[in-house]
Amino acid sequence: MSALFILARLIHISTGVFWVGAVLFINFLLGPSVMAAGPDGAKVMQQLVKRRYYEIVVGAATLTVASGLYMIGADSSGFEAAWFATRFGQGISTGMLAAVLAYILGVFVVRPALYRMIALGGQMAQASPGDRPAIEQQMVATRTRLITVGGAAAVFLLVAVSAMAVARYL
Repeated sequence: MSALFILARLIHISTGVFWVGAVLFINFLLGPSVMAAGPDGAKVMQQLVKRRYYEIVVGAATLTVASGLYMIGADSSGFEAAWFATRFGQGISTGMLAAVLAYILGVFVVRPALYRMIALGGQMAQASPGDRPAIEQQMVATRTRLITVGGAAAVFLLVAVSAMAVARYL
């Protein structure tokens, strides 16, 4: 096994663990806690933005997907169809597909919705009483989207981890 492949595997596993852990933490612990905190929850979200937490998660996700694609290319001798027909190839491919779907949802739906929610929170803080119902309605719609799509991304990541963990034993 080449040193580059070992490095890719190290990057893939370490950034993947961070990515999956961050998504599960956000969806099942942080998100509900922020919502329960009410207006003070927005302060927590603003601090996470200030510390570039979401960019760090997207960066880890990007490294995970890129290193995974490299390893599949190397393992499959340049994406040879025969490799994908094996049980191992099918297990890894299932995990790859689930991870890529989670990545797409996270980058193109969840992250923009998070920033939208933070912006709406800022607007709410400065809004006149007459403008608040419209902003609240937008917040509810954005929150619903975050919960739904964020939950789907979390499920896809759990499928990815599970498929990759057992692929060798199929």
